[in-house]
Amino acid sequence: MYWINNLAGAAGGMIGAFLFKEHHFWLFVGVAGSTAIALAITMLFIQETYIPATHGGKAQAAAPSGKKQRFGQMLGAYRSVFRQKWFMRFALASLLILSIEEQLTNVIGIRLVAEIPKPVPLLPFLSLQVDGLNILGMLRSENTLLVVCLTGLVASVMKKYSDRFALLWGLALFFAGYLVISYSASPGLLLFAMLVATVGELVHMPAKQTMLANMVPDHARSTYMAVYSLLNIVGIGSAGVFIFASSWVPFAFFPVAFACMGAVSLYLFAGVTKQLAKETGSPAAPIQTGA
Repeated sequence: MYWINNLAGAAGGMIGAFLFKEHHFWLFVGVAGSTAIALAITMLFIQETYIPATHGGKAQAAAPSGKKQRFGQMLGAYRSVFRQKWFMRFALASLLILSIEEQLTNVIGIRLVAEIPKPVPLLPFLSLQVDGLNILGMLRSENTLLVVCLTGLVASVMKKYSDRFALLWGLALFFAGYLVISYSASPGLLLFAMLVATVGELVHMPAKQTMLANMVPDHARSTYMAVYSLLNIVGIGSAGVFIFASSWVPFAFFPVAFACMGAVSLYLFAGVTKQLAKETGSPAAPIQTGA
């Protein structure tokens, strides 16, 4: 799914780049058609696999009849999720990852445009020259292409390692790469740092997704994932906060902030994976959420 999402993003970006300027109407028609196809597939071919436990032919808990009761039940379900310490630590650590990743096209992009206003050689031995905006586009394209091309290779190499090892070391590479990107103005070093960050992303992402799937109990899957998605939105929204802060603080502040965010994320994930191994005796088994 991770590979398909990135492949779809790469394909959509290229299609949009070629069609938006002169054929945007047909581009939007294609978007609407793709959405209709996705809706049809969901309605016709995807079925629910979770069946609530029953007792004596009846569901264990009857649905509340009034709106107030249903609203109270919903709030109670969310409160239950927020009380799950290890899940919330996992979600907060994931928020920090997404927050740093989103800075590439926000405050990091602003810095690159400001610090590389005129074209400079991409590499010492090449005549190709790029400015800050060019290098930002190249970094985004590099990340997408590497994910599409290297997902299978990295996955096969990491099979012999535990999820804990893959998660922590992958995150270390990811944060190290973005830390360099957040302060460097050398095109060659920026491209190499993105390579390191993308390899780290490919290493840690499958382990993180496996952990998330194992931590979510079947009977409360939608509630847990709603909370997780909400925190992801907060992570994406933090990009605006950093842009606002860039008007008041120098760009040298942000690498320090990103380093602290990366350290906190690694600390939280280290604690979650340690607790997982302690409770289950296996890094592949689900954490006891208490739900």
